[in-house]
Amino acid sequence: MTAWVVPGYTEERELGHGASARVVAATHNGTGQRVAIKYLAPRLLRDPNFLARFREEVELLASIDVPHVVRLLEYVEEPGAGAAIVMELVEGVSLHEMITRQGPTSPESALVVLKGSLLGLAAAHQLGIVHRDYKPENVLVDGAGNSKLTDFGVAVKAGDRAPVGGTPLYMAPEQWNGEPATPATDIYAATAVFFECLTGQTPFSGQRLEHLAMQHQTAPIPVALVDQPLQALIERGLAKDPRDRPAHAVEFVAELNEVADRAYGEDWEERGGNELAKRAAALLLLLLGGIAGAAGGSFAATLLGGMGRRKKAAVAGVALGIFAAIAVTTTTLALTGNNNAGSPGTPATNRAADALATNSGTGGTPAPGSPASSPSTTGSPTASPSVTGPPTASPSATSPTTNPPAGAPTTNPPTTAPPPPPVITAAASPAAVSGTCPAALPSLTVPGTISSNRATTVTYHWARSDQTSTGATQVEIPAGGTVSVPDSVTAASNQWEITDTLVVTSPSAHSASATLSVQCDYPTMTVTNPGSVVQPPVDEPYTLSLTASGGNGPYNWSETGTLPAGLSFSGGVITGTPTTEGRFLVKITVTDTEASPQSASVSFIIDPIVRIT
Repeated sequence: MTAWVVPGYTEERELGHGASARVVAATHNGTGQRVAIKYLAPRLLRDPNFLARFREEVELLASIDVPHVVRLLEYVEEPGAGAAIVMELVEGVSLHEMITRQGPTSPESALVVLKGSLLGLAAAHQLGIVHRDYKPENVLVDGAGNSKLTDFGVAVKAGDRAPVGGTPLYMAPEQWNGEPATPATDIYAATAVFFECLTGQTPFSGQRLEHLAMQHQTAPIPVALVDQPLQALIERGLAKDPRDRPAHAVEFVAELNEVADRAYGEDWEERGGNELAKRAAALLLLLLGGIAGAAGGSFAATLLGGMGRRKKAAVAGVALGIFAAIAVTTTTLALTGNNNAGSPGTPATNRAADALATNSGTGGTPAPGSPASSPSTTGSPTASPSVTGPPTASPSATSPTTNPPAGAPTTNPPTTAPPPPPVITAAASPAAVSGTCPAALPSLTVPGTISSNRATTVTYHWARSDQTSTGATQVEIPAGGTVSVPDSVTAASNQWEITDTLVVTSPSAHSASATLSVQCDYPTMTVTNPGSVVQPPVDEPYTLSLTASGGNGPYNWSETGTLPAGLSFSGGVITGTPTTEGRFLVKITVTDTEASPQSASVSFIIDPIVRIT
């Protein structure tokens, strides 16, 4: 049976499909406008709840019309036959693909991405909508360096309680706690992605969900990994308490502009946009030229409701050159990413029949005859026409063809792919001290290693979550070798924990983190007891020394009560010459200096007596 299609459009190719939707690139028959059409899976048309969610997504997209968000063009539904969203087709690459393949961006480019995303989020926030799943996969960068936000599949009204939804690497502390989403929730995720643009890694990367949740909720923000001028922005946007973050995205944009102008000059936005455009164009050429293989993609660990199943979603098409907003309405929790490559020169097919309704922008095969090496410089479908139909031998205005004279030999210059970069890995192992504390706070050594498959020089440093770091160091690694690069850190207390990150900055960006922990106990404190009553002689010199043991010195001494006239107390010693008789109740307390201080005390009576001679 022929699948239902939106009337008035000619389908070019499939961009991708998952369990809930199929997305195709198409052209409007009347105007020639190129679009992306997302078709709801036929089986879901019989599910009224899912269809209602699909319509909700339409309403969300239709209400946001700003350059920084992928635009909805129309919604078509034919009862019993099908339902589809017609959207803007963005020719570009995902921010995730850019960071994964090309490494961190410059500060200026990261600021451009953050600013564009905040403006897109601000438009949604003005309508009372919280995105809830901002991440690099949902930011598309076109050939002009413009970024566009997509995928409102788990968006909610601000203040509404909803099932847990989002991507753990970027989820704000309140999302983990099931609290209502607010604009500050999106600001947190946007700042986490800003951090990833700058460093090539997410601010937190626990291997298990419970560890990741704890890091987002309690771990110090690793601001030492970013340029000093940007650290305050990172701290503001990643504040644990949403009340400590900027209240509105536009407020954060104002702060961003002020910091960027001061630190990088007033032309930072132009320079950052130009770099993004060059990176996007280079990546399109790489992918469309077959250098990286026939297909690219990403997969996500998608946890629905109770965070259960895990599947891979791959991209259909020769390259990730053209992306559409594929927002499939499902609660998703994406943990990580990967890329799949196919055979150069052959159309790729979707390698995962069901993408668990996941979220990433997906790419597809270029339209037949479209110029693979000349990506569009606009994100507007009307401004980026392509030549469709089979290539012909006759010249055309958009794709001229030159036929060589009959019998003339044709020589193709040899093409030599550049040597692949070295494959570098970084590793760090945790270090811990427990049990009974040693006399002095211990120094912990973090075993770190860097490996490379080719001989190379690596630049690295260690960055710690307590905002300290080592200086940049270079090390030579032989081909296939591994070099040990340990770090040594002295504990600050007997109840202490930090994260120590091995950061490789050249020739490519890599990192590995380890936890340093000291959880040891000192012996119980005691203080000597001089007895219930002491009787120094009146008008004679007197000294009483008290001794403390256990705990962690140095000790702090204090006394309460009243000493007889002529006596004083300091550092565990009562000394002086009493001048009066009487009974005086005194309490001596000693406290140590460990993280959770111990104390011990003793009470006794001082009863000076007159010595009879």
